[in-house]
Amino acid sequence: KYRLTSYYPGDECASGHCTGTGLCTDDFQTNEYGWYTYKGKLVLAAATTYLQNKFGVKENKLYFKYYDEVVLTIDGVEYEGIVLDTCGACYKNEIVDLYVSNKESVVDRGYKGKNMISMEVVNKKQ
Repeated sequence: KYRLTSYYPGDECASGHCTGTGLCTDDFQTNEYGWYTYKGKLVLAAATTYLQNKFGVKENKLYFKYYDEVVLTIDGVEYEGIVLDTCGACYKNEIVDLYVSNKESVVDRGYKGKNMISMEVVNKKQ
């Protein structure tokens, strides 16, 4: 179970228009909710192996690599997702961060453990 948070270009964390993979908002589409998608999959940031030196490593925590594919269940609906960015807060807690187009498209699930999402890895990069 994970908390789902959102980030968008120009948010309070000064998020940019590009992800850790080098893919940028021009490479993405948006769905009906204003969430960025890449090849039909939700664009996600997670705790990746790439910044473990900066943020540390926790035992029994799942770390991702760019282009890992997952299935998220948000409000009972399954969505395909792809990890294209790194999220600092995701190293401390069980969080996955959804890349959205603007403040109005932000989604937050699982605050204080309520309405958490589930996530299953379906294609792990080597």
